[in-house]
Amino acid sequence: MVDVCLSSSLATLPAVARSPKLPPGAAGNDPIFVGADGIPYRVDGQAGRVFNLISSPCLSVNSEVQEVPLRFQYPRLGLTSTVFGSMHVSVGCRNTTDRIGADSPRWNNSQQTRVEAHFDVLSGTILCRMPSKAHREVSCDTVPGLQVAEYYRECDLEDMTCDWFPVSAKRSRSVYLAHVQPGITQSRLHIGNSVLVFTRDSLRPFNSLQCDDFRRWPNAREACHFVAQHLSAAGGPQNDASLSEEMIQHYLTILAAYRGMLVPDHTVFFFYHVAVEHLDASDFSDPALLHGLLGQRLLNPRPVPNRSSTVIHPDHILQSAGTVNILVSDLSSQGEGFIEGTYLDYMVPSLDNHCAFPFSRFLGDEC
Repeated sequence: MVDVCLSSSLATLPAVARSPKLPPGAAGNDPIFVGADGIPYRVDGQAGRVFNLISSPCLSVNSEVQEVPLRFQYPRLGLTSTVFGSMHVSVGCRNTTDRIGADSPRWNNSQQTRVEAHFDVLSGTILCRMPSKAHREVSCDTVPGLQVAEYYRECDLEDMTCDWFPVSAKRSRSVYLAHVQPGITQSRLHIGNSVLVFTRDSLRPFNSLQCDDFRRWPNAREACHFVAQHLSAAGGPQNDASLSEEMIQHYLTILAAYRGMLVPDHTVFFFYHVAVEHLDASDFSDPALLHGLLGQRLLNPRPVPNRSSTVIHPDHILQSAGTVNILVSDLSSQGEGFIEGTYLDYMVPSLDNHCAFPFSRFLGDEC
């Protein structure tokens, strides 16, 4: 989601963005991956299976892949296939002298406290367990070397903007009639000097949106009418591309959240995004120590091969100053050319299994 300030007229909106924008070192949406080079690529995976996103000696991140139900599919927003479900993070490695490869350096962080964190996509709760305590549940805030900060998203119907607030300061939305909480939360994990951000996003059915519900907030009502011109009753795309996908998603999130307060619909679809906000470079002096569908492109990603022979849809070509630029992110649906091996090489048997795939770098006790 993006923060947007409305001008006096909703007609002055930014040009269309052909794919959701994610920062470098992030993965999410349908699902789009973006490496350190800023080049996006897709890996749809397989619904109902688990894949590794990041694998290193003392940090590993797995995610379930879930299918986007038909009633929540919005082609204009790029939500048509699969997204990330529950996440599992394993932190800490055994005190070992193992090497990743014959010529690779030893991992420096062998004293990291072992902890596992499970991010449940349905409830939004975080459950931490420590192997040293027989995998009993512990408070995430009590684990040495691990800090968890939780935030929730709140939006304002008067100016159609959103912001993050600490969960500890959560307010009752019934007191603030113009404020809505769309059910989006964010967890920031500080692991040593590295920072991972897990955002739990949500979708509601939009086909019951009534613009008259927003008559007391002119900006919200105008946004509703503007969005209605760009989405069909079934959520499909319109030909007019004057409104960006990001703007549509931003408006719909706010408007549908308020509609859900008026006519409660408990059918909400939740999914995750993950972003690596900061990596401690001293722990990854050798790129061989970092792998996974996302992790392998976080440090010195290898060049993308020439795929000029690929059949490309006309909408995936940009023309400027007499030159033709191909949008690389649209050339592959399973990461071919961007990832090592195939996407099936990153499948693991279960959410808490961080070892059983060919490119695992994790050195936890179970490995």
